[in-house]
Amino acid sequence: MRTEARRQRWTVGFTLFEVLVAIAIFAILGLAANQLLAQVIRAESSARERGERLAQLQRAVAVIERDSLQIIARPVRDELGGSRPALVGGVDELIELTRLGWRNPLAQPRAEEQRVAYVLDGKQLIRAYWTVLDRAEDSKPIRQVLLDGVERASIDFITADGNVRSFWPADGADASSALPLPRALRWHLTVAPFGDIERLIELPELPSRAAPAPGGGG
Repeated sequence: MRTEARRQRWTVGFTLFEVLVAIAIFAILGLAANQLLAQVIRAESSARERGERLAQLQRAVAVIERDSLQIIARPVRDELGGSRPALVGGVDELIELTRLGWRNPLAQPRAEEQRVAYVLDGKQLIRAYWTVLDRAEDSKPIRQVLLDGVERASIDFITADGNVRSFWPADGADASSALPLPRALRWHLTVAPFGDIERLIELPELPSRAAPAPGGGG
């Protein structure tokens, strides 16, 4: 009788030990599953942020290409009444140009050509545009943040004979003359998290247009 009671006590004790071991195993599995789930959530969040960032970059490049492909060799008058070439770049701004195709759905009394400029302000790539071509003293550009997180930005101006310039127009060029356009633009951007990005945009061949006369309308 005593032996049977001792066997029952050992049986009950061993069963409790198994329960404890099972609880410990489930706790370890639960902790591992929780860590795995956290890693999956972080990976999904990182992939989503990277996808959104890539979409921002693609939209910015699409705007740059649209402006570049619609370029026209039309000089403008600056705020001081002087002539400014159809395309300027590499000095105070990355690039400034005149483009066609400015949509006018409200039929406002304005030109369908537009003057736009790109500048790097801190880590923001800014697209600015003017509501008039030939500016008055109070003409101010409207600025839009095209892309942020830009570490570096520059443009190469490639001529028809293959020469590469870091600025445009060449030194000594007369801004009032009908200057030719470069054959292509090569954009260099350093954007987090993608690093260095290069985009070559071939420009259309267009006839030059004369600069506006001082005091003329825009």
